[in-house]
This record gives sequence, structure tokens and C-alpha cells, in this order.
Amino acid sequence: MSSFRESKILYRRLLGFVRPYWRIFALSIVCMVASAATEPAFPELLARLLSGFSQPTTTTYFIPLIIIGLFLLRGILSFVQDYAFSWVSNKVVTDVRQRMYDKVLQLPMQYLVNTNTGVVISRVCFEVAGVAAAATSVLTTLVSDSVRVLALTGYLLYLNWQLTVITLITIPLTALIVKQFSKRLRQASRGSQVAAQGLTQVLNETLDNFRIIKVFGGQARESQRFFGFNDKLRRMNMKQAAAAAASGPIVHVIAAFGITLVIYFALFQGKQGGLTAEQFVAFMTAMMALIAPLKRLADINAPLQRGLAAAEAVFAVLDEAEEENRGAYRFANPQQSLLTGPAQATTEQVQLVPALPKVRGEIALSAVSYQYPGANRLALDQVSLTIQPGETVALVGPSGGGKTTLINLIPRFFNVQEGVILIDGIDVREIELNSLRQQIAIVSQDVTLFNDSVAGNIAYTVTADHPDAAAQLRERVIAAAKAANAHAFIMALPDGYETLIGENGVKLSGGQRQRLAIARAVFKQAPILILDEATSALDSESERVVQEALDGLLHQQTTLVIAHRLSTIEQADRIAVLEGGKLVELGNHASLLAQEGVYAHLYHIQYNRSAPSSTTSAASVPVPDDGAIAVAPTTSTREDV
Repeated sequence: MSSFRESKILYRRLLGFVRPYWRIFALSIVCMVASAATEPAFPELLARLLSGFSQPTTTTYFIPLIIIGLFLLRGILSFVQDYAFSWVSNKVVTDVRQRMYDKVLQLPMQYLVNTNTGVVISRVCFEVAGVAAAATSVLTTLVSDSVRVLALTGYLLYLNWQLTVITLITIPLTALIVKQFSKRLRQASRGSQVAAQGLTQVLNETLDNFRIIKVFGGQARESQRFFGFNDKLRRMNMKQAAAAAASGPIVHVIAAFGITLVIYFALFQGKQGGLTAEQFVAFMTAMMALIAPLKRLADINAPLQRGLAAAEAVFAVLDEAEEENRGAYRFANPQQSLLTGPAQATTEQVQLVPALPKVRGEIALSAVSYQYPGANRLALDQVSLTIQPGETVALVGPSGGGKTTLINLIPRFFNVQEGVILIDGIDVREIELNSLRQQIAIVSQDVTLFNDSVAGNIAYTVTADHPDAAAQLRERVIAAAKAANAHAFIMALPDGYETLIGENGVKLSGGQRQRLAIARAVFKQAPILILDEATSALDSESERVVQEALDGLLHQQTTLVIAHRLSTIEQADRIAVLEGGKLVELGNHASLLAQEGVYAHLYHIQYNRSAPSSTTSAASVPVPDDGAIAVAPTTSTREDV
């Protein structure tokens, strides 16, 4: 496909964002056309003024007033045109940015694993403006200046067609120059995008890892990284500036040659008596007025190419495949009683809606295998495991054993490649995604909180629309906080449950953030609970109290626990030991110690106890470090690869 055809297809897609606002956009175009159509009026009035200058008539004295009226009309048209254009442009920016953000929310986890955060942020926040410029300002400039060129050219033909032909000779040469600069501008625009994405990535990493950079003295290294992208962005911008700046003067030089030829031929015609002084002044005035729109049409190539390059990046995101969601089976929402308050539905309406089944919490994995793209081995290899409703199963084993991959497959952050995972006997791929994830709560050691109030974080996504529901909501928030041993410290905050906690809970301690995450999971009342080192950031006393609260919940929910601190899972109903992607041991704490296998080896090393002699291969098992490898739903860690 040719570059011109690709650009044409891209531009048609861009105009699709303008279509919903075509009335306002059409008003802007009409005002532009009307304003452009008045361009020949000024040189014509000037010619009439000169013709009556020596012997002015009554009409001649009205010409200055007509000129004032002409520019007043053009001022009104210009205001309406600019305001309407800005309105449409800002609506397009808002719509494209919102569509991109909504798209990101629907993308599979694998996309976020493979794509730098800076790239996503740059595309959503910055490159959208280039798309809007190409879809609106470029088009309006193209229309208005094209009308000006056509109007002035028609007037020139009316005055003197021979001189006009000489003037038009320069147009093909100008078009050829513009075409030559287009490719260079597009390439430089793409380079600028890459550099801007790199800048965003480095800045994002710096802010996320500020303490690490300071402790390890990484300021110079990070400054050099930032300088590399910053300087590349400067060089790419200068390439664009050079190409854009060169096109204007070249067009001017070509226009100067055209003017020179016109003057020579005009002098020749004047000598022959075929051109009066008034006609010459009118012709030159109109021709000089023609230069400005021609220059703008030549300069339009720079924002057009930047916009098309941005459009490629924007549409690359919009065209990404969303999470596979073919499932039609739905479970009852555990929070439906709070979401639909007593005043929102009549008894008859409730009876008309078929009741959805509630999840009991049975999880069954049958010969499940998974391999990450580009990995040379399976992260999970033929794992089969059945977890009964209300049962607590702990996942332990050396790093890279497959624990995180397993818990990521249950809510379908990744999809099973071989085998099947069932919830209450239903394949998770046959369950509608939102309904599936409503049944699962996750608490990770990598706590994610939002810049909202304490209550807003605990009751995340749940709001109350009437007083009864609001009171019930607050009761549940407080109950969840008490269950997570968070109520006391929340009440000590300046505004209690309405205290804003800052970005990712920056105003709270690590233990307080962890307890809020636990409270959020408690509040959800999901029948399946995943705890990924959920008490790792708590001090000993808080861990004891929270563990007691969690113990009270474990028998109400089916619970999967990832733990490297083995003392926290000794009371689990069963412990599944994963090594190299395989399920190598399964049993309770006492039975696994008695087997003197992998679990016993890890346990004895962790507590500096002498392990009994054994002929098993457990002695070769690497000791897990204190920092458990964990993945929260919003992270992109791949420890199981």
C-alpha cells in the first residue's frame, strides 16, 4: 500500500471523530468560506479608489466606509470560526483520550506486561493533541486557504488571464517541494514520539523508585538516562523545525520568481496599452494576497505529518485486541444488595429478573499448563488441584515455582493454554469476565491505593444513591476496617474515614496501607479470597491481630494464600508445594513435614532447624528470599518465567 493511500485511510479515520460534531464544524467551515470569499474585495475596492482618485465621485467617498464594513464582517466571521473550531477541537481531544483510556482498561494483562508504562501514558496524555490538530486545524486551514486561493485566482483570471497563467506556473513546483519534505517530517515526528515516551518512562520510574535511587546513589545514572531521551527529543524536534522552516522560504523564493515574471510581462502589456495602472495595482495586490494562503498551505504539511504520526500511535492502541470475553454465564454479584437499595426496585420488578446463582467457591484445576511468550519452559506444567468451598489452601515453594501464575489464571489475568479451571463446575472461560471477577478479592504485598478518602478506598467502586444505602455502606466500611484492625488508626486521622490519603496512600505507613487493602477485600465479601503475602508489611502485633481477623474469614470464603513466611500458613487446611511449575507435594503442615520433602526442607532452613536426613532432592532446593515474589492485579511482574 502506498504511503499516500495509508495517509488517506488514516485521515478518514481521524475525521470520524469530527463527525458527531459536524453541525458546529460546518458552521466554522461556512464562516471560513465566507471570510475567504471576501479576499478579492479589497484589491477591487483599491482599484476603484485609484481610478477615481483624480476626479472622485460620490461613490468614491463611500469606498473607505465599505472597507471598514468589509473588515468588520471578516472580524465577526473570524470570531465565530475560531470559537467553533476550538469547541470541536477540544471535544475531539476529549473523545479520543477517553476512548484510549477506556481501551486501556479493557486490554489484556499481557499487553501491559510487554508495553512500557511511559509509552501508554505518552499516547493517552500527549499524542492525542496531535491527532486533534490533524483532524481539525489542518482541515480548516486547508478549506479556508483553498477557498482564498480559488477566489483570488478567479479574480486574477478576471483581471488578466495571461498574467494569471504565469502566476500559476509556480504551483506545481511548490507542490513538489512540499511532497519532498513530507517523508522527512513524518519520520522526525515518529522519532519525537519515541523520545517523549522514553522521557515519560524515565520520569515515572524515578518518581516510583525515589528512595531506591537516593539510597543507591543512582542520581547520575538516571540523569544520564533522562538526558539521552531529552536530547533525542530536541534533535527530532529540530529536524521537524528545519524541514518546516525550509519549506516556507523556498516557497517565497519561488513566488518571488513568479512575481518578477509577472512584473516584466505587465510592463510589456502596459507599453502595448493592454494594462492600465489601476488594473496592475489590483493584480499585484491580489497576487501578493495569494502568497499568504499559499504559504500556509505549504506549512500545513508539518502539523499534518505530526498528526498522522500521532494517529498511527493512537490507532495502534485502539486497534489492540481486548481481553477475550466470550463467556455468557453469570453469577450473582455479592454486593448487589448494597448496589440496589430498597427504594430502587419494586417487588414486581425484582420478580421479573431471574435470580442468578451464588458462587459456593469450589475451584478445580485440571491438567493446567501455561507458558509465557518468549519463555523457554512452562510456568505451570499439568497442575491439577481441587479446592472445596470454604477451604484454605496455601501455595508455597521456591521462587519461579508457578504460584503467581496460578493465582493470575483464576481471575483470567492470563488465559489457560492447556487444561481447564472450573469455578463451581463452570469453566472460567465460559463465565462473563466482570461476573467472574466480582467473585474474587485479592490482597497483595504490593498495595495499590487511590488518591481518595479512606472510605472511598475501602468501598472501591461502590457508591450509595439514597440515605438508606449510604448508612448501610458506612456500616459495612467500618465493619471491614475493624476486621482488618484499621479502625483505630483511621479514627486518629484528621478527618477519620473522609481523610484523603494521597497518591497510593503516600500519607500512610506501610502497615496502615496494607490494612486498608485487607479492609477493601473484606468489604467486597467475595466468595473467593486470594492473599499474596497479605500481612508481610505489618509489625508483629498488627500481624497477629489481622491474622486473627483473617482466620475468622477463612472459613467463610475459599482462600488461596501465597506465603514465604511459612508460620502464617501452618493452620491452612492444605498446603500445595509448587516447584518448577509442577505440583510436587500436597497436604497439611504436619503431613508435609513428615514427608521430609521440599516443604520440610524449606521449613527447616527458614527456622534454622536441622532437617532430618533424607534421600530426596530437596537439599538442592534454593532458599527463598524474604521478599516474596508477588503480583497484584495491577502489576506486570513475571516471577514465574
